[in-house]
Amino acid sequence: MKKGILVLVLLVATLTNAQEIADNTIGLRLGNYYGASYQKKLDTSSRIELGVSWRGYSTYSDIKIDAYYQKVLNFESVDKMNWFYGAGGGVGIWKYDSKYYYSYYDYNDSGTYIVAGGTVGLEYKFDSPILISIDARPEFAFGDFYDGFHINGGVAIRYTFK
Repeated sequence: MKKGILVLVLLVATLTNAQEIADNTIGLRLGNYYGASYQKKLDTSSRIELGVSWRGYSTYSDIKIDAYYQKVLNFESVDKMNWFYGAGGGVGIWKYDSKYYYSYYDYNDSGTYIVAGGTVGLEYKFDSPILISIDARPEFAFGDFYDGFHINGGVAIRYTFK
């Protein structure tokens, strides 16, 4: 009998603390890269995020496509706030063209790279269909020009929908 009551209490506590994950979100993520992302709910505590991002300078441009699996957990002390963590990766292409900066030294090159990394962050869902988040993505890049360890931090604003 006592074990049954304990199981019932744990079940009720789990159900009442269940986080609300939006079925779908679409929006912008700004940081080291600027991009658009789409999130799709997989079950009550996980989702997948797909993104296209870019960055550029006067002599360098970079485009990356990535996907991250995220586990979403309720941030107990703040209502409507979740924290998340996960892993994923992506592929990118870059181009370097120095003729715009140094007219006497013309250097052109381009290539591809692969990224593997993680993600961790916080998100807050407003009463409206708006969700904001802040995250960090430590990643390892493997390529000719863009390689090694990097941290891609960002702030995102997304529209939530069914």
